[in-house]
Amino acid sequence: MKRLLGLALMVGMIFAVAGNPVTAQQQPLIGVSIFDYSNTFMGFVRHGIENAAKGKANLIIVDAQNNQATQNDQIDTMIARGVKVLAINPVNQQAAATMIAKARAANIPIIFFNRNPSTTDMLSYDKTWYVGIDPQNGGKVQAQMIADAFKAHPEYYKRHDGVIHYVLLKGTIGHPDAEARTATVTQRMAELGLKTDQLELQSADFDTVKAKDVTDAWIAKYGDKIDLIISNNDAMALGAIESLKAAGYTSGSKFTPVIGMNAIPQVLDYIQSGQMLGSVMQSPWDQAQAVVALSLNAAAGRDPLAGTTYRLDASKAVRLADTVITRVNLSVARSAYVNCQ
Repeated sequence: MKRLLGLALMVGMIFAVAGNPVTAQQQPLIGVSIFDYSNTFMGFVRHGIENAAKGKANLIIVDAQNNQATQNDQIDTMIARGVKVLAINPVNQQAAATMIAKARAANIPIIFFNRNPSTTDMLSYDKTWYVGIDPQNGGKVQAQMIADAFKAHPEYYKRHDGVIHYVLLKGTIGHPDAEARTATVTQRMAELGLKTDQLELQSADFDTVKAKDVTDAWIAKYGDKIDLIISNNDAMALGAIESLKAAGYTSGSKFTPVIGMNAIPQVLDYIQSGQMLGSVMQSPWDQAQAVVALSLNAAAGRDPLAGTTYRLDASKAVRLADTVITRVNLSVARSAYVNCQ
């Protein structure tokens, strides 16, 4: 397996160099590992990194296939190939210590993105940084959107009791983002004074097909008595909408709103039509640009923030802004994906 992985990385490196034959030797080699190419949002971030790095860096960019052992092997191989910096979207943040140890042994900077390791891990090596949103904030923003929507549309209360009877599609159990988004959306709804009744909470592993199956079961159990479906990400929201459409719950008195996270292009038409309340966007292009900017600086031995407007928090993280996406500002979401195709 390692032999095949090494060959794949060599081919990727040759392709990257060939893409810039004149200046390639002057450009730093950056090793990028994405936790899973099949993840919709990370696919956009990956293309954004490729576009942001054009003419500035050569990339070895690989798919960890949602396997931490594979990602660890990829890091070993990229270090052996002479990368100047590692940019890692970790399969498992809890394995960050192992990845950091590999980077430290080779005296190579490592930049994590989208999935945030613990503060302890981040502070364990002086050449470690992170790019991404605050995982605590997304759920809070969702809660405010829910409060605004139910105030504007009292007809969403199907039982006419002023209580939001909701179900929640959770990402992978134990995943820090899933745990944070779930905890903060429920806590913030209470803080906003909303009366709620959580009918069900179930993990669908951030997956569209699994989310559809879960929602099918909920509809079979509760019928049209579900006021709202909250989803930890848009991939699961899409599965929920497929289920609602099949059951006839996307219009009329049975209409059941859905709220998601990431504002991926596939959900924007549903937001436009009103089948989704909205989503919370972490711009893939902003994330890609920040990863490349920090990587270029780190590869050159400069302060990672040199020449940028970014700031580091106490955990050495560049925190990017969340953006509320509803039907009134869909153009903002669409523009965020233009350079990530």
